[in-house]
Amino acid sequence: MSDVMRALRNLGHTVELIGDIKDLVERLAITDENDERSPSKWDLVYNDSEGFIGTAREAQIPGLLEAYGIPFTCASAATYAICLDKGLTKLTLELFGIPTAPFAIIQNDGIGTASEQALRAIKQSKHREKLLHSFPLFAKPAAEGTSKGVLTSSKIHDAEELGNSIEVLFKKYPRQDIIIESFLSGREFTVGIIGTGAKARVLGVLEICWHNRHIVDTSTMEVVTTNDRGIRILPEDMVDFYTFNLKVGHGSHSLQSVPDPKDPEVIKACGIALQSWRLLKCRDLGRIDVRSDKFGPDAMPCIIEVNPLAGLIQGASSLVTIAENAGLSYQDLIGTVVESAAERIRPTMAPTDSCINMGR
Repeated sequence: MSDVMRALRNLGHTVELIGDIKDLVERLAITDENDERSPSKWDLVYNDSEGFIGTAREAQIPGLLEAYGIPFTCASAATYAICLDKGLTKLTLELFGIPTAPFAIIQNDGIGTASEQALRAIKQSKHREKLLHSFPLFAKPAAEGTSKGVLTSSKIHDAEELGNSIEVLFKKYPRQDIIIESFLSGREFTVGIIGTGAKARVLGVLEICWHNRHIVDTSTMEVVTTNDRGIRILPEDMVDFYTFNLKVGHGSHSLQSVPDPKDPEVIKACGIALQSWRLLKCRDLGRIDVRSDKFGPDAMPCIIEVNPLAGLIQGASSLVTIAENAGLSYQDLIGTVVESAAERIRPTMAPTDSCINMGR
């Protein structure tokens, strides 16, 4: 959080780091308004907290702030709760006609094997025909970020792999649902969005270009091995999607490029990203990941994930790169978040009012 705090101070704000949710609870318990630590002295909380436990963890601090009537940056508790749960996100998007990959939500109810639970969930899905007969599929935990739980074996080529992969995820994430969806084989984009509601706009877009795009079908490649559980193990440099290791920078073999803004597919991707942003009531600043179902002129961009609490690490985060490409310095980017929040909270809020920083 040091980068955010530095930017806020350089913008003229008085900044205090609160810390985590336990620190916030302690401060909220102060009722003496003459106490220098009283939350009554706060003008705005800059929220960058991911929380600790549970599938609604990102909503915990916003929920407390809402209960106490304290204004804060970015999304509401309700939006965070929906967006962290990829199953709820996909159900909402699908209900409103926004493209997302055909999917099923697998609940670990303990009834039957992992394979039986997966097949039961797929057969109950409206996408059963697509999921049962069109491989590859893709499996991931429903409520993780930074590609946690995404392995090289997450891309599934047959029914046996399906059961094995779901079993691994059930053991690693026993309290979470698992998403199984059609693998999207086309181009991949990440779209930065700034603002709220009708004033929200696309800040910019990056395309993730995988160096191994010539690999069409890995199911017959000799380099593929299996572990003692029968799960296919691919080297990290042979997958065309983000695993956790690739996302955090260990051996990444992707390239982020700036696509032509006049490209019809890019226009479609940005359009559904902005539509999703407004539908889910995201606010101020965030990022939406999009991937197309195939290559070619008939490709349909689909929402992968909505990130209302996107990373803002200088030199590492895609959203920071998008801002730089748009001509915004890091300080300007953080300032825009505060301005957007102030505009929707209190139009007369002065630019040098105090900001309280909630860290991750």
